[in-house]
Amino acid sequence: MGWAFIFTGPIMFLVGLIITLNATYAITSPMTKRYEGGWQVLTIGLTMVAVGVGLTALGAQQEQKRRENRQRQKERDRLYHIFLQLLKEGKGNVTVMQYAIATGLDAYAARAYLDEQAKALNAGYNVTQEGTFTYYFDLDGTDVEALTPLPGEWS
Repeated sequence: MGWAFIFTGPIMFLVGLIITLNATYAITSPMTKRYEGGWQVLTIGLTMVAVGVGLTALGAQQEQKRRENRQRQKERDRLYHIFLQLLKEGKGNVTVMQYAIATGLDAYAARAYLDEQAKALNAGYNVTQEGTFTYYFDLDGTDVEALTPLPGEWS
């Protein structure tokens, strides 16, 4: 729908501009002083210009939102892929620091992501003898290889 606005808007703008210029000429030209519909035509032309600008702006805004949504989805996919890789490598154990380093997120964002996944997947928590807090995701009976998409699937 955004592309329709992006293409329709400029066309309406140009047609409205042409109508406006012709009506302005007809109103101000000494040779056409008796042209009585000039003001109505001028109003129509200016309306078309305004609608054309509005449609173009609306289409550009919608396209920008679509682009941002695609970018957010790519980032979610990237974070999930790294999460699955760390689960596989750690046999179900992941620390906030591991995830933060692997993703480039700050520790607070990494912890929030892991907390969200822990809730969704009913994960447990382990504290090692060194005091490291570890999320434990039970992988018994789970084929982690099947969960991890092929590299080409994450583009």
